[in-house]
Amino acid sequence: MSLTRLSLSGLALLATACDLSAEQPTPLRYPVCEPSAALVVPCIGEPGQCLLVADNETADAVFLYPLGKGQLNVDGIQVVKLGKSGPNDIESMAKLDDKTLLLLGSHSRGRACAVKDKRRRLMLVSDWGQGPVLETSLSETPELSAAALLGSRANSSPVLKAVGEAIDQAEARADRAAKTKNESACEAASAFNIEGAVAIPATIGDSKVWIGLRSPLVSYAGKIWAALLRLERPDALGFGQGVLLDLEGRGVRELTLAGDWLWGIAGGPGDAENNFVLWRVKLGDLQPDAQLHPQILRPLPKSSEGLAFVGGQAMVLIDGDKGKDKSKASCQAPGAYLMLPGY
Repeated sequence: MSLTRLSLSGLALLATACDLSAEQPTPLRYPVCEPSAALVVPCIGEPGQCLLVADNETADAVFLYPLGKGQLNVDGIQVVKLGKSGPNDIESMAKLDDKTLLLLGSHSRGRACAVKDKRRRLMLVSDWGQGPVLETSLSETPELSAAALLGSRANSSPVLKAVGEAIDQAEARADRAAKTKNESACEAASAFNIEGAVAIPATIGDSKVWIGLRSPLVSYAGKIWAALLRLERPDALGFGQGVLLDLEGRGVRELTLAGDWLWGIAGGPGDAENNFVLWRVKLGDLQPDAQLHPQILRPLPKSSEGLAFVGGQAMVLIDGDKGKDKSKASCQAPGAYLMLPGY
């Protein structure tokens, strides 16, 4: 293939492929083995900004790190207890304002597609910064279907109709896999799975919370897209608008804001895929039913799952492995973070 036929995103990936192998992530320490989402938030009990990190193996707490000189103080970790047992498998968080946070369970299924009710939860934190134990409210999602999630809007636009059909078809495949406990069929089902959330503040427009799906991917207009869905309200899972993203066959793995851009990590959607990338789109392009082609900026390490901007740098959190013995006070493979200057 000639250079003139290479896409801009392809050129960017080729140009940075050698850099990726030279970058050295900084390890995190137990109890954060599997970092899955990140937010820059006000610190608790002291001035300044800290990094809030969720670990998808911890349902009753989140973790707060001091930030200094563009780096994470891995020794200064503060464990912040949730007032109630939160969602299992927290894969995304959004900051509605400095006191209000939204934590979302992935809503995904088990390895053999068994439904995990505790993953189908949303938690609103209403008093961030007030103390080491937070006041929260919890809601559960009883059903994952176009009718339940989109309601009367399910057929209101071609995009939402395509999203609803993708959800219903994926959940039907997952139900069949669950009956036979077939793990490979479950992986192929690409059941409903949330791995990104972001709140666009009212200073930029109407306050909006957008949810990014790792799966299912959506077939529309001859292409395969990832879905962004706007929450109708932050205390229940229901959507009123949709946007499609051309992430070249990947799903959304994280979302965040910086400047006039929506930034994200894409990868998978399967666990075995090693195709993680950093991408962005203009916030002003998030219009109902838009079909967007994000700028894919560079490759990322496998299992990149958290993203935040600190001092003009992008900070990427990389998932590790707590191991099967949950009673051990150590990580089988540590999580890590990587600083990317120049963004």
